[in-house]
Amino acid sequence: MADKAERRRPPLVDLGWANGWRKTPPLVRDCKHKQADLSLGSCVRQVTCAECGFTYKYDSGDCGT
Repeated sequence: MADKAERRRPPLVDLGWANGWRKTPPLVRDCKHKQADLSLGSCVRQVTCAECGFTYKYDSGDCGT
């Protein structure tokens, strides 16, 4: 059953790089769900909320170099 629900879920909206935002998009600002924060290596992180349907990346700048 969960597989069927996944197929019905709309694709995620890619909001690009958060480091370039002047303001936080309302979709992100108003989200109250648990967001997945995944390391893509080095200093790059990707945040996703499957419930709201968005994803974005950011450079955390704390890569320890």
